[in-house]
Amino acid sequence: MEASNKSKIQYPENEETCVRCERTLNKKRIVYLELDQERVTYHEELPEGRPSQGFFPFGAACARQQLKETAAKQAKE
Repeated sequence: MEASNKSKIQYPENEETCVRCERTLNKKRIVYLELDQERVTYHEELPEGRPSQGFFPFGAACARQQLKETAAKQAKE
């Protein structure tokens, strides 16, 4: 089976890419969101006691959209 295109992409070591859209990010405008390891939701700041998977880079528009999706998912719980 052929490897996926995603695994073939090599990013420059000095640049970060958005977790959501994979575009190269402007270092001055990166938004880091923290991933809740159990609920698989991103947050600006995790609720106390939630296990963190760490911080991940997003562009501003993607971060806003990701936070909206997190809020919608939490509203359903």
